[in-house]
Amino acid sequence: MILELNHYRKIVTNREWLGTMKYYTNCRQTWAVENFFSHTLLHYCPKQNSYSYDAYNIRNMLAVIDHNHHKEREVAVGQDGAPYSQAQVSRRTKQWVAYERKRPKDFSYIPELMSACMQETYGRPLSTFSNSKKAMDLKTLQPNLSGKPNPGSKSLLAQMKGRKQQVHNIVNVSYRGKQSHQNMIF
Repeated sequence: MILELNHYRKIVTNREWLGTMKYYTNCRQTWAVENFFSHTLLHYCPKQNSYSYDAYNIRNMLAVIDHNHHKEREVAVGQDGAPYSQAQVSRRTKQWVAYERKRPKDFSYIPELMSACMQETYGRPLSTFSNSKKAMDLKTLQPNLSGKPNPGSKSLLAQMKGRKQQVHNIVNVSYRGKQSHQNMIF
């Protein structure tokens, strides 16, 4: 393992390779990363749900396993043996584009993954499972964005009604002191 890391370190810090980075940075393509985030990651970690640090990491790992297992799927074949193609309009170029549809995903690796998880879990006491050090550090920093404890929804609602009532009273007083638009002389 250490030999592999040293080998990678030599590759990454090679001055000749770093000099060619100008060429590679001009040819950036992000479609693979965007595909991963839009299709795979959002199925495992939807944005409307909140996750703890450890749960988010585990869901990311499952998304990566799913992506890596299905990225080399073969093209779907029709009844006549020809590849199944589908036409779609490109939003950018406003042209029709044909692409070959992939076969449906095969989740045959899931039972193996589940059995490996069960073998790792059973036989160990529950006390050995805990949050990661990073998750515990994040909990001690700030539990929420405000930095203050949650006062409760009832008190927040009462404060909100009080503010609305005060604003409403101020608006009514200011309108009473002025002439109405109908009585104004231009």
